Order: sequence, then C-alpha cells, then structure tokens
Amino acid sequence: AELRGIPSLSSVENTCAMKSSSDAIRFLGKLPQKITVFSIDDMHDPSFAYLGLRQDAKSMLKSWINVSDTIQRAGHRYCRLVRDNWSCAGERYYNKLKLTAKYNMTCDLTLSRCGTRIFFEGNSFLAQLMFSIICESSFEFVWKLSDYGANSVLAVSSRGVIVLGFDNDVFWQENYNVSKTVD
Repeated sequence: AELRGIPSLSSVENTCAMKSSSDAIRFLGKLPQKITVFSIDDMHDPSFAYLGLRQDAKSMLKSWINVSDTIQRAGHRYCRLVRDNWSCAGERYYNKLKLTAKYNMTCDLTLSRCGTRIFFEGNSFLAQLMFSIICESSFEFVWKLSDYGANSVLAVSSRGVIVLGFDNDVFWQENYNVSKTVD
C-alpha cells in the first residue's frame, strides 16, 4: 500500500497504547497495493474535504465551505469525512441544527479503556453514524482506506483506542473475509 501520514509512536501515552498503535501501523503496512491510504490531519477543515462535490450536489450545497459555515453557525462541528449525499446547507438546515443538541463529548470513543478495538461493517447508513462519532472523538490519526465509492476507515488514538470500519467496500468484500482481517 502507498503509506502517507504514518504517525510517530512518540505521541502515544503508555505501553498499552504503544502496542495498539504499532498494531494499527502494521495493519496499514499489510494493505494491498490497490488501496491508497492517507491520513486526515484536520478533521474539521472544509478546505481539505476528502471528496469533492458531485455535479448534482453542487447546485444544492454550492461548496464544502458553505456546508461548514451552515454547520458552524448553528454551533456544531463540520467533519471532512462526510459525503455530499449526507450533507445539507442553507437556512432550513441551519434552523434544524439550532434545535439539535450538540454531541455529548462523554461519548468520545478515545476515552475508552486503553487497547479498546472497535470494528464495524455495514452500509452507508452505518458509516454516516460512525463517521459522526469518529469526527467528534479525539482521534489523533484517521485514515480513509478506500476509493470513492466506499467509506472504510481506520482511526487510532494516543491512548491506543482503534476503530476499524468497512462500508460498501467492494474490494474488501470480494477479496477478503473481513472478519478474519480484523483478527
């Protein structure tokens, strides 16, 4: 696999976290050549959105900056993992978000016990929920593991909490027994 953005293990907090982070990096190194792995440095910066807007979404959303502005004005945080078909912008969305409670930060996955590993596999409905949780958690390193049509992700915290998820990922479904990959 093409590896960019591999973290320095000097940022991990303890031995447990060091082992978990090493495991995640070893997993990244075993990915097949067909998958490009890249890190996401700033989860909340719309100028570095993971995906561009598709042509049919541009007329409604205009730009990721527009989506981010709507979300931030309403007191929430934009997440650059989101896809255009999960996104909204404008006054109606702003008014709806103003009525929506902010994310409960006590649900931050990185607060889990050191060495916690979370696996999910499903469709884009599950990915949309999991990406929201990943974006609101304090992961130091997040990698998208798949091409345009899938939403597979690996997130690692300095406390050694790892989230690995596969969503609508034809490559993984056709070439791997996903549950064995997790082992």
